[in-house]
Amino acid sequence: MIRSGRAGLFCLLVLAAGVLVAGCRSQKVITTPSEEYQHQGDRAYVQQDTRGAIDHYQSALQAGARTTTLHNNLGNAYFKERRFNAAEQSYLDALELDPEYFFSLNNLALALYHAGDRQEAKRLIEEAKTTFPHVSFLHTTDGYFRFLEDDRKGALASFRKAIGINPDSPAALNNLGVIYLEDPDLGEDPLPYLTRATENAGGNKLFHDSLGWYYYGKGMFAKATIEIGKAFLYDPQSMEVRVHYATVLEWIDKDREALEQWETVLEHAEDAETRKLALEHVWEIRGRGVDGKEPG
Repeated sequence: MIRSGRAGLFCLLVLAAGVLVAGCRSQKVITTPSEEYQHQGDRAYVQQDTRGAIDHYQSALQAGARTTTLHNNLGNAYFKERRFNAAEQSYLDALELDPEYFFSLNNLALALYHAGDRQEAKRLIEEAKTTFPHVSFLHTTDGYFRFLEDDRKGALASFRKAIGINPDSPAALNNLGVIYLEDPDLGEDPLPYLTRATENAGGNKLFHDSLGWYYYGKGMFAKATIEIGKAFLYDPQSMEVRVHYATVLEWIDKDREALEQWETVLEHAEDAETRKLALEHVWEIRGRGVDGKEPG
């Protein structure tokens, strides 16, 4: 029985997650309520509690805090919630304090792109690359935009440029590996890039999704389940990761668990194509008699 997965979903996920950049946070001792709120917000964000992070960051602002990192990280939390207009305003607030704060320049471009203002997003990232030519993640974001617009040659050049500046950049390594994974005709083995991305990513486990999908393509389903499972546990809200997790669960004959994941995708996915894919799998699994339900 053929059980299909789809690699196209995860590329956009990992690229977007990889280039959304958090500002560096000072290690100084917390002495004020606003600093405590920001600390709690950072902790909530790392734990994937974006709504809690937003609440804490807003409390920090209400307590009088005004820093570039606070506005930037609030923007990141809004971005994760897909509240792109709110994210845009937070990044603009950071840039009002420091017009050359390139973390927020990068993230503002991403927010603009996902909000639909693609031309302004591309203009902004080009300007940022000119002003800060040696900032690796600006080239990664440029490559992401090019990838989304089917400019594979330009995307490859941008990701290679990013790695040339920072050979350990997990986002650029992952994204380059993803392209090599999707296009074997390029003649590059994606595994070294995907492995290095996971090794350099610190606590961010989303890159394990790409590595897992490599193993899936090789028929190494146990390894695929382990790697994609790491990404799923890190960010269970991601529909892209959930699609991959459901797919590999089917391949290792865990139909009941896979059905649960596909039903969640069917309920929460925003685009019709993903919902259609989920419905097909729900019908197929129920057709095998799982849960004793009839298809549909």
